[in-house]
Amino acid sequence: MSGLAVVIDARGIGSCEGPDAAMLWRISAAAAHHAVFGCVSTAAQLRVLGLLPQVNVLSRGADEAGWWKIDAVLDFAVALGVRRVVWLDAELASFDPRLGVTRAEAAEDALADAGVAALLVAPDASTGLAHVDADAVERFAARPDGLLPPREQPERVQRVRSLPAVTYARYRELSWPTPLRAPV
Repeated sequence: MSGLAVVIDARGIGSCEGPDAAMLWRISAAAAHHAVFGCVSTAAQLRVLGLLPQVNVLSRGADEAGWWKIDAVLDFAVALGVRRVVWLDAELASFDPRLGVTRAEAAEDALADAGVAALLVAPDASTGLAHVDADAVERFAARPDGLLPPREQPERVQRVRSLPAVTYARYRELSWPTPLRAPV
């Protein structure tokens, strides 16, 4: 197995114009394989397709892992033989009452069980992708094992147990210290 795959839910990553398009281009450039979820029907979703080279569409199918998207990502990774996946999806941050955990936690466990290192990003649909998202993907892609050393991990990146999955859901929602400004 080799390479890095990027899987995107085009409905929740922002407008994909201007800065969002630049972030998506940076993220897609880090990966060898690209996929989007479901039926692409809106103008924003079509813009995402236009920014990705050769994209696969992952359709609703089995629901063995508790959420169809987890099964779709697992099938995609196995079919292409990839060991590392970046998953951009605003729904990852939501709690699933059927599973009793967030969708990100369920995805982490399923991907780790399959031996796939994952970076799960839940961008805020109202603000879209940010530089921190693209930076994290580029660092994740640069590491052969997909794991970021502790000193390089942003505070919001958490390791779940000692599994090979790395997650930072809602990373940008943290209140970061503002840079000092010179008095006016």
